[in-house]
Amino acid sequence: QDWQFLGLENQSIRAIAINPENSNEIYVGDGFTGGSLGGIFKTTNAGVSWDTVLHGVFVERIIIRPDNTNIVFASTGLTRIFKTTDGGITWARSDWYGA
Repeated sequence: QDWQFLGLENQSIRAIAINPENSNEIYVGDGFTGGSLGGIFKTTNAGVSWDTVLHGVFVERIIIRPDNTNIVFASTGLTRIFKTTDGGITWARSDWYGA
């Protein structure tokens, strides 16, 4: 297959996760863009449009839980882990004891 450009041309993409139940839903994370910390972006239409779901993080890895695809984890270059339980609408740090 050929590669296809899916937008986010000004982002330095470092992580990609595709929903195992819906391949149109993709999360990507970037590091630094234009000297600023990046974020996490989500598409629900296979890259036609993107929403920024988390700002100000340097994303190293994104994991979607296969048994509940509304739960997504993102690790940062600062040894922090962020978690969403609602498909990226809200995020919270999840890297300290008891979180």
